[in-house]
Amino acid sequence: MGACSTQLVRVDYDKNYAQGVKLKTTAWDSAKNMGEVRARVGGPIWADCRDLAEQAIEEVTIQAKDMGANAVGDLNYAFSNNSTPACKKRWGYILLLPVILTPLSTGVELNGIAYQTAGSKKTRAYSLPLSSEDKEAIISTVFN
Repeated sequence: MGACSTQLVRVDYDKNYAQGVKLKTTAWDSAKNMGEVRARVGGPIWADCRDLAEQAIEEVTIQAKDMGANAVGDLNYAFSNNSTPACKKRWGYILLLPVILTPLSTGVELNGIAYQTAGSKKTRAYSLPLSSEDKEAIISTVFN
């Protein structure tokens, strides 16, 4: 036996996600569409939905930065089918004698469009180097 429920939450779109990527629930006028960004974040049933929604926002902003964008618009959460953050809680019971197991999970799915807005520089994110050669390659790319 199982069921699902949806929980709506509020998030602060003005918060500084991914070092300044701007967010908007609708399209950015006169901005270059850089492509679609998606995030799927999950956790146990007791995970805070607001935290999961903010993790999803952080993920799409990082993806946007990796694409050279500086803004994300047209935000759409799969479980609310609009820009209202929502998470789906899946729960159920499985009876395996002599115990009852309860597989429980919570998830957030967020889609958006990465944009390059006018008058801004193209940005690029770098991963932390794992070796001294990678470190030197990043330094030479940034400063040359």
